Amino acid sequence: MKVSGIIKFTIVLMFLLVHQFASAQCGTCNDPGTQTVIWNGWSFNFIRPCLTGPTTSGGNGGGIEIRNATYNGKLVFSKAHTPILNVKYKDDACGPYRDWQDQESVFDCTNVTAAGRCDGPAKTNCDMPNGEDTGSFCGVSVDDQGSKLTLTTDVQAGWYRYILKWNFYPDGSFHPEGWFGAIPSGCVQNPHVHMIYFRIDMDIEGDTPNVVEERNTSNFKKPSKGTKHPPEYIWQKWDPVIVEMNRMKQHDNSRWWRIRNTNTNRAYLIYPPEVYPGVKGDDEVNIFGQVSDIWFLKYNSANQEETNDGGSFNRYWAHLGQFMSDSTWPGDDLQGADSVVWYGSGTLHDTEASDAVCHDVQGPWFVPDPEGPSW
Repeated sequence: MKVSGIIKFTIVLMFLLVHQFASAQCGTCNDPGTQTVIWNGWSFNFIRPCLTGPTTSGGNGGGIEIRNATYNGKLVFSKAHTPILNVKYKDDACGPYRDWQDQESVFDCTNVTAAGRCDGPAKTNCDMPNGEDTGSFCGVSVDDQGSKLTLTTDVQAGWYRYILKWNFYPDGSFHPEGWFGAIPSGCVQNPHVHMIYFRIDMDIEGDTPNVVEERNTSNFKKPSKGTKHPPEYIWQKWDPVIVEMNRMKQHDNSRWWRIRNTNTNRAYLIYPPEVYPGVKGDDEVNIFGQVSDIWFLKYNSANQEETNDGGSFNRYWAHLGQFMSDSTWPGDDLQGADSVVWYGSGTLHDTEASDAVCHDVQGPWFVPDPEGPSW
C-alpha cells in the first residue's frame, strides 16, 4: 500500500530529528587529528566519518575522508570520499532520502591505536547472519592484509548501515567499495535502490597541468582500402576530454579513462569495475535521473565538492549535471585543469524483509598507467 503524505512527512521528520541529534554517535566523537598511513609506497592521511560534516559542502559528511595520497613520493589525489548517498523506494513508499555519513555505527575491531582508529580487520553488519550490529568500536579500521591495505568504516542513517571501504595495493592501484545493509524497519520491507557517488580529486603530481582522456577500443572497423585514413583502428588512441563532461561506461567493457600530467606523462587509468581484469561487475542500477556513470568536473573553490545543493533536505538528487552548466567556455576547459572524478552506481534491495545479506557496489579501479613513466 502506498504511504499517505502525512505518514511520509512524519518519516522525513523523524529522519531530520535523528540527524539533528546525532550526538548519539557511538559515544563521543573524539578528534585525534589527522591519522597517517604509510604502507608499501603509499602515504596519506585520513579523518574519521564523524568529523566530516564540516568538511563537505553539503554538510552530510563523506564517510572516510582520505587526503593527500602519494605513491612512491608522488601525489596521486588530494581528497577521496563519498559525499552523496541516497535511496529511493518503489512508489515512494518511504522517502526518498539523501543520507548522511557523519554518524558512525558500531563494528568489531579490537586493536584500537587512537581515537577512532583500529589497526586490524573489521567485522561489520555484513558479516553477521541477520545483519545486526556487532562490536563496540566506532571509526576507521586500517587492515594490513599483506597483498592489500583496506580502510573500513560503518556509518548509519536511521535504520540503514553503510559499510564503506577503500583498498590500496602495492603496485599503486586503489579502488573503493560500498556495502549496503539495514537493521529491521518497516520501510526496508519495500523494494528500494541505494545510490552511491564516489568523489576523487585526482592530482597527478600536482593539481595542474592534468588532462583527462578517454579510450574506446571496439565497435569500430578499419577504414576501407584506398581511403586517406591511416591503416589503424579509429579510436585506438586516447581522445581528450576537452570540457567538463559526463560519460557512460560501455556494456562491452570497451571504454575507460585516464588522467595524465602533461609535464611528466605519468598517469592513472580509471577502469569501470567490470573492465578491470578478474573483477566481476555486479548487477548495478542507476536511477534519480542520473543517466551517467562518471563525471569529470573542474575543481572550483566556490563549488567545492559539488555537493551543496541548496541545503534543503528534500534535494536528494546528486545534481552533478548542474556543475557542467555553471560556467561557459573557456571556464569549463579541462585541459591542464584541476580535475575531479565522480563515479556513481547503485544496487537494488528487494528482499531485505526476509534476507539480511548486504549488497555491494564496486567503485572504479585506479591503476598507474604502464605506458607512461614508472611511479
